[in-house]
Amino acid sequence: MPYLGCFEDKNSRDLTPINWNTSPAECFRLAREKKYEFAALQYGKQCFGGNSVGKYGDKPDSECSMPCAAEKGMKCGAGWRSSVWFTGTLSFEKHTNYCVTAGGKDLK
Repeated sequence: MPYLGCFEDKNSRDLTPINWNTSPAECFRLAREKKYEFAALQYGKQCFGGNSVGKYGDKPDSECSMPCAAEKGMKCGAGWRSSVWFTGTLSFEKHTNYCVTAGGKDLK
């Protein structure tokens, strides 16, 4: 799946919690089942999903450097940092603090 990047999160979540202790493969499967456009992993194992991302802005990929608990060699966010992937079929472009489709549709 295409990787979007690292995004900040806060108590009022950017994405919807799906599972607090899962693998990347299971997170991606669950996000697709729920018809979410985006899947995210945070703190090594916490899975989130949603149809918009970037409410709190993006961060350098170096801030999403926690190894995935169930997938060695893969990075799964960090504390209040989400590694985000695109699950859908739309093409997209990453802008400074949000994502839009290649055709210009705002995905906020």
